[in-house]
Amino acid sequence: MALLSFLVTFLLSALTNSRQQEVQENQQIESLNVAQMAIESQLMELSLNGSVIKIRQDSTATIISDHGKEILRLEAQN
Repeated sequence: MALLSFLVTFLLSALTNSRQQEVQENQQIESLNVAQMAIESQLMELSLNGSVIKIRQDSTATIISDHGKEILRLEAQN
């Protein structure tokens, strides 16, 4: 009985972790989709579907952030 309880607990824990990882990945995908919309619309800021995208550009890089956290950096090549 103890072994069965351990296995069920282990399985439920693994499923919970898998679900949390899936949610995080979906949030990242959504942030990148909103960033793409912002770039295509030539906007430096766009808030949509829970994402708050800001795009900063200088002569060497384009930095895309969501809620202040950098999600993508594009470096210019010479």
